Amino acid sequence: MTSTTTGKSKIALPLMALAWLLVAGLTVRAVVLDLAGVLPLFVAPWTLDPWLFLIYTDFLVELILVLIFVHWDATRRGKNPWGWVIAGAFLGAVSTVGYLILRTRDKEAPSLLPR
Repeated sequence: MTSTTTGKSKIALPLMALAWLLVAGLTVRAVVLDLAGVLPLFVAPWTLDPWLFLIYTDFLVELILVLIFVHWDATRRGKNPWGWVIAGAFLGAVSTVGYLILRTRDKEAPSLLPR
């Protein structure tokens, strides 16, 4: 590992931790302030305003793509991916950013970028 890679990792970890705290805080705030408002997203999303439904489906597609990546990456690393996939389905970005934070702590993890 070169010193450049180590320097980037030292910067990336606090930024990812900050992102995780932000997303976790916003998630807790949304649940506390408007738990009943989230139910239509799961029970009857087609009853939502058309723009809100479009945004909801876009985020759902993105979440599925991220969970496919998490599954692929964890399997490639020899880890069991299903805990992360299930957590991601319920917690969304809180889980996926948490996965990336823990992944950066794994010194044996292969690079995410092609060489």
